[in-house]
This record gives sequence, C-alpha cells and structure tokens, in this order.
Amino acid sequence: MRRFFVPMLLMLSLLAAPELAGDVVHQETGLTFSLPESWSAGQDGDVLIATSPDQKLSMVFMVTDIRATEDLVADVTREMGGKLRDVVLLSEPEARRVNNLIQTHAEGTGTCSNGTTCDWDLTLVSGARRNLLVMTLGDLTSREATVHEVYESIRTEM
Repeated sequence: MRRFFVPMLLMLSLLAAPELAGDVVHQETGLTFSLPESWSAGQDGDVLIATSPDQKLSMVFMVTDIRATEDLVADVTREMGGKLRDVVLLSEPEARRVNNLIQTHAEGTGTCSNGTTCDWDLTLVSGARRNLLVMTLGDLTSREATVHEVYESIRTEM
C-alpha cells in the first residue's frame, strides 16, 4: 500500500471529479461498490477518494497487502506513516461476511496531521483478487448510515 497523508487526501478530495459517483468498479481488486449520487470521486491508480457534497467526510479506497490481524488498526496507522496519531479505538475490529467477502471493521478517533481531532472508520475487505482498505475520515456521526450503505454495496465485479 502506498503511504499517504491525511491532508493530501483531504486536498485531493476537494479536487475529485463527480463523474465516478454511483457504481464504481475498482479494477485492481475486482470489486464493485456504490457511492451516493451526490458525492464526488476521483481515482489515481489504485486509490479512489470519494467526498460528501459538503466536503466534511472522505472515503479512501485503496489496494493493500494488510491482512486481518489482531493488530489491524496498528497496521493501518503504521502504514499511514504517523499521519493519524493518538488513535483511540471505539470498537474492536469485527469480521463479518458481506456479499461473500470478509469485511473487518473498526472505528475510533485520533489526531490528524493538522492537529485536529478526527473520527475515523476503517474496513478491510478480503476475498477478492486483492484486499481493499476503506478508510473514512471526517464527520462520521451524521453520515454513519450512508458509510455503512457503501460497505454493504461492496461486491465482486459482475
């Protein structure tokens, strides 16, 4: 997985093009998922960034070599190169089967690289050609149902 920086991701999300909203095929993993029609999205290689209309929430979809382990959150934060610090886990990673794929999900809060407290939510999707990591940052409280609808829509390419 490429190392990425939260501020760069948020800046990229501001530049995302709206034509990818709706059903998206992530070629590198062989997965398809649905984004809300009002969201904007843009892709650079194996990284896709989707942003809510008010730009208060971003979902980052990327190929990863991370596997579901007991230290999943530590593995993800290490891959982020320290750009999410002081991670507080609000829910232990939990695995469940969705559309014949295994999704391991956790959520919490932390300090983003700009020093502000941010909510985060991650889901590791395995069972496709390659693993997909979905990292959500921003105002999760008001959009939790929408984020989980996106997770429920992740399926193998048809």
